[in-house]
Amino acid sequence: MQEWRISRSSMIQCCPVNRIQADHETKIKLSSAALSQSDLVRYNASIGNYAICKRAVGYVSIGGKGSDFRIGEKVVIDPFLIDTSKLDNNTSIMGVNYPGLLGDFVYVPTANVYRLPIGISDTEAVYTESIATALAILHKLQVQKGDYVIIIGSRIPDLYLAKLCLYYQFIPILIGNDRYDLDVAKKCGVYYTIDSAHADVFNEIANITGGRMGDFLVFGKTTDATVYNYLNYVHSGGSICIRDEIGIDNNMTINVEDVCRKELKIIGVYHGARYFAAAINLLAQSAVELVAPEILAKPFEAVPELIKESAERPHSLFKAIVTFI
Repeated sequence: MQEWRISRSSMIQCCPVNRIQADHETKIKLSSAALSQSDLVRYNASIGNYAICKRAVGYVSIGGKGSDFRIGEKVVIDPFLIDTSKLDNNTSIMGVNYPGLLGDFVYVPTANVYRLPIGISDTEAVYTESIATALAILHKLQVQKGDYVIIIGSRIPDLYLAKLCLYYQFIPILIGNDRYDLDVAKKCGVYYTIDSAHADVFNEIANITGGRMGDFLVFGKTTDATVYNYLNYVHSGGSICIRDEIGIDNNMTINVEDVCRKELKIIGVYHGARYFAAAINLLAQSAVELVAPEILAKPFEAVPELIKESAERPHSLFKAIVTFI
């Protein structure tokens, strides 16, 4: 058994794993895994000394004690670990602030292992985590049919969020700074996209919404100074969701005066725990299938090459997949 770990010296190393399976764990032989933005950020910042990756699917090798999993069953791993012993139900995420899944075999709590319905491809199943987090965002914002949802960003999680909006008959407006990424989003069915590098975003949103502006705004935790402008994209009394998909501290600044003046509601989302089963069901229905994004795939042995190529890609809307023989 071996796994890829990030070291403190901007290196990623393949390390041997020697451990005993606990009674509450299931041993899984991976078939596919997907890199995330948090993996690339941690690699560039040399953060952590444990296995990366929070997205993986595979086959049951040894089921946990008392479980009804059969050897060879196809499963997807829920990376969200909720500590119910603490008052705030603190949640860890595998590969973010807890050892990740980028190994040929992995041991995970049996409670975090889900059977994968027939017909779901690996390249879709590995993004169940992104769909679950998108569901958490929409549920906590309490979006209603016909509401405008402004989404800042054009990565795979942003596109899944936009697809979910379409499925529930919300109206997503996807904002990015790369024309290629936005064209891919359109091919996936997202009608309203805005190229922030060449358009006046405020005016574009006003034109789309008939001057009403957005009802909801979703963006990732960032140090980008343009976050000041984001608050103008929603109307007074609107709601904002700040999601943290990276799990690294930074100093994002928001103009509190604008928040109070416009009476905006702000919530934070860190994970999609409790929405994982619902996300699998949506995949089984082909409700959020993405057909257009390019797939960049490399074998397990070439993970360093995959990370390097992913970090150097001129466009951000692609799937970085690790394959296992």
